[in-house]
Amino acid sequence: FWQDSLPTFRAWWRNPHLTWWAVAAIAILLALRKPSALLMPHLWAEDGSIFLLEQDRLGLAALLQPYMCYLHTIPRLVAWLAAHLLDPAYWPAFYNGVALALWVAVIARTFSPRLPLPHKPWLALAFILGPQTGEILLNLTNAQWITAFVLVQQAIIDRPRTWLHRIGDLALVALVGLTGPFIAIAWPLLAWRWWRDRH
Repeated sequence: FWQDSLPTFRAWWRNPHLTWWAVAAIAILLALRKPSALLMPHLWAEDGSIFLLEQDRLGLAALLQPYMCYLHTIPRLVAWLAAHLLDPAYWPAFYNGVALALWVAVIARTFSPRLPLPHKPWLALAFILGPQTGEILLNLTNAQWITAFVLVQQAIIDRPRTWLHRIGDLALVALVGLTGPFIAIAWPLLAWRWWRDRH
């Protein structure tokens, strides 16, 4: 099995693209990096004390409520979904599962054929294996740190080829831009990119 797989893996490494096993490998490596997030899930920092509490008090209006001087759209949407779909006993697992899905999605997007980046497998591994304190990895409160890379990806991604690409790009920029303060830094680059490719 391994002798047959090695040439296939080497060919993939030279010309990487998104496959189901690459997504699975990303998810497994992330889970191994912080297994307690999935095996013993718990709410982290503002997950419960701000986002769930304000969802309970304000409902969807909490989306417009800034905290620390910026919006937190993704955590507030997840709080709304958790409160309306799940028993409270499952909220921590749901929160950490969504955080894992966000990490996997951002890293997997590195392999998009629209992103003209060299050494994509190494870039993906840098996200997974880079040093960090554990405060950012697999928790929803700090989702803005991983999703900020979507803004960087968006600044260098090839222009949309279909309406689906265009709608997806705009939705991602809106969702990520309204989650965390990083749109304040990225908007000049995104505006230049739009002006350059305005056709």
